[in-house]
Amino acid sequence: MKIAYDLRAQDNAALEAIIGRMKLAAAGLEGSFGAKASCEVTEYCPGPEYDEALGELFKETVAGTFGKETLGTNCGGGGEDFHFYKKAKPELRVLYYGIGSGAAPGLHDRNMNFNEAILPQASQLLVNVVGKILA
Repeated sequence: MKIAYDLRAQDNAALEAIIGRMKLAAAGLEGSFGAKASCEVTEYCPGPEYDEALGELFKETVAGTFGKETLGTNCGGGGEDFHFYKKAKPELRVLYYGIGSGAAPGLHDRNMNFNEAILPQASQLLVNVVGKILA
């Protein structure tokens, strides 16, 4: 019998801790019941390693471009496929953000739609952030 889990966490340390506990649980099953049990990681989705200074620059740029009242709360991120870029190239400065497009019914849903009218503002925001970085 095989049991598979899709484990994700807010950061890589938490994910490693969860994997460690899963391995301990498998070893405990072996010891308790004499059954063969193991835990192997067959796929891996890294947690976020966001650049705090870039995040602050982004917040300042949003506030300066659209007003401080437009800033939302931190959504946190979590495990995402694009986190492999940071794993492959640790010197990258990365950030996760949303633009308030009203995506519904949700990200990754095949029926997802969003307010395309926000795209010019989102583009201007990126231009302003890059301008600050290059200044």
